[in-house]
Amino acid sequence: LDKRLSSSTTVSIDVLDENDNAPEFTQTESKISVIETTAINTELIHFKASDADLGVNSEVVFSISAGNRRDTFHVEPLTGTLFLHKPLDYEELTMYQLNITASDNGNPRLSTVILFSISVEDANDNPPAFPNTAIVRQIREGIPVRTPIVTVTA
Repeated sequence: LDKRLSSSTTVSIDVLDENDNAPEFTQTESKISVIETTAINTELIHFKASDADLGVNSEVVFSISAGNRRDTFHVEPLTGTLFLHKPLDYEELTMYQLNITASDNGNPRLSTVILFSISVEDANDNPPAFPNTAIVRQIREGIPVRTPIVTVTA
């Protein structure tokens, strides 16, 4: 006699997310212009990125990984907001090329870098300056009115 025995049970299988996706930037701006008289701590732009992974693997943090001469800018790691951290001076530097990095919190950590340009616009913030040298001219008495005596350049 053929006796077949059987039994059944329910098995739950949890599929864990592997950190296999790097963050992707979602904003379209790759450059902005900022006037050199912009106040410190002014918000300049908000970077956005998303990660297709789940949980910790999808949490994105932002950083400036290159090009931040003299620590002029600051990005808030969690919000992606870029702020002016130090004064700008058009006469000193007219363009910044920042590498903005979006990294996830996975293990291993994955990241994406974009090149972001900031053009510094000139403001009329420097008064004219005359040469430090004294100019001495002798003139004759009785010369006609509106006769040029000296040309000064500032």
